[in-house]
Amino acid sequence: ITKINRKTKKSNNKPYITLDIKDFEGSGEALLINSAYNEYKDTLKEDSLVLVDGSISTQSNNDQPSIFVNSIEPLENARKTRTRAINITLSSTSLKTSDIDSIIKTCERFPGNVTLWIKLITETAGTYRIKSKRCTVSPSRELIDELRNLLGREKVRIS
Repeated sequence: ITKINRKTKKSNNKPYITLDIKDFEGSGEALLINSAYNEYKDTLKEDSLVLVDGSISTQSNNDQPSIFVNSIEPLENARKTRTRAINITLSSTSLKTSDIDSIIKTCERFPGNVTLWIKLITETAGTYRIKSKRCTVSPSRELIDELRNLLGREKVRIS
C-alpha cells in the first residue's frame, strides 16, 4: 500500500477508501466500500505489504486497474493461511541417510497441518511424487529457510 485516501461519497455521504497499491508489475487502485470499508478501515497502514482479494473493475478512467476489495490480508499471515503444501525435491543419486535424518528432524521441529510432498528423482526408475505420512509441518519462514539451507533454495517450494 503506497497511499491511503479516505473519502466520502457526495451522493449519499457514505465513507469509502481508495488505496494506491503497487507490485512488481505495476500499480493500481483498490476501493473499499460497504463491508470491506467497515472491516478494514482501522487496520490499513501505508507501506504495508498485503494480499488483496477482490474483483477487477471493467470501468477504469485511466490505465491503472481498479480492484473492488473483498478482503485484505497482511502478507506475513498469507503464508500461514494459504499454504497448502511444502514441496521438496530429492535426487536418489546424491541422497544419503544422514540427509533424510536431517530433513525429518527439521520437519519434526516445525509441526503443523501442511502436507509435506517429496519429489524423488531416480536415475533408473523415473520420478515419484510422495506424500509424507510421517510429517505435516507449519509453513513458517524458519522451516523454509532451514530446508533450503539443507537442500538448496531451488529444491524447496511452497504451494
